[in-house]
Amino acid sequence: MIQALFDLYEWPDCKTENPISADITWHLKIYSSETLGIVKDTDKEDRERALKASWETSEPGRAEKAKRSRLKFIYQ
Repeated sequence: MIQALFDLYEWPDCKTENPISADITWHLKIYSSETLGIVKDTDKEDRERALKASWETSEPGRAEKAKRSRLKFIYQ
């Protein structure tokens, strides 16, 4: 697993995307005698999606009620 983070003490402008950080690119070179695959780890997103699905299963219509509530809050 490879994880990259900005050191916010050295570069505090990277807390959010802005003109300074928008053009940052990453280059990764890997040399191996084996076949490698690079994939995005979606475990967190998968768990959140499963949790929301379980809520909807236990209480049908919950997602639609939440959507209406959010829209009502936004447009008041």
